[in-house]
Amino acid sequence: MTLGGRRFLLTLAIVAAAVCLALGVSLPIIKLTKFVFFTYEHSLISTVSALIKSGQTFLGLTVALFSIVLPVLKLLYLLLLSTLPKTELARLRFD
Repeated sequence: MTLGGRRFLLTLAIVAAAVCLALGVSLPIIKLTKFVFFTYEHSLISTVSALIKSGQTFLGLTVALFSIVLPVLKLLYLLLLSTLPKTELARLRFD
């Protein structure tokens, strides 16, 4: 497989990972049922906002940093590396 084909597959995998991350952050991760009638569903975003609103700012920001911000930055960095031209890749290569 050529470098262009590998880079295309890598970019496609990064985009798929970004979609999975967006779904994982926004879809409910926990479902709490009280009695039979009341159900509460919480996503990662709603959990972070509930922590911040309840006064636990440090915990909310820590969860947001390690579960939302750092994975997004990692995906953006990987996307940047996968779209660099061949000349830049050769310049950055370590021997």
